[in-house]
Amino acid sequence: RNIDWYSTHYTALEISDGCEVCFFALDTGLQAVDNMNNNKMDENLKSSCLHKWPYFAAKVPVSNLDVVHLLRSLQPVLQDAVQQNRQRMWEVTY
Repeated sequence: RNIDWYSTHYTALEISDGCEVCFFALDTGLQAVDNMNNNKMDENLKSSCLHKWPYFAAKVPVSNLDVVHLLRSLQPVLQDAVQQNRQRMWEVTY
């Protein structure tokens, strides 16, 4: 039980730190464009700059067969992503 408490608070701390870093990056960009004061920014925005899905705990595959099944289910999605990146690589950008 103690381990669950620690991991939950550690994840919340990671999320908070990540949100704060994203907020300061966005705020710095905004100040560079608009020369705004940091005090004008909303505190709620500061806590929502980073999506929380990377920090959610997920079930880990128990056996090698589960890992193989997971990777095979991801294969079409990964192949499409690789093909799209290769196509974009040849596009001219200005």
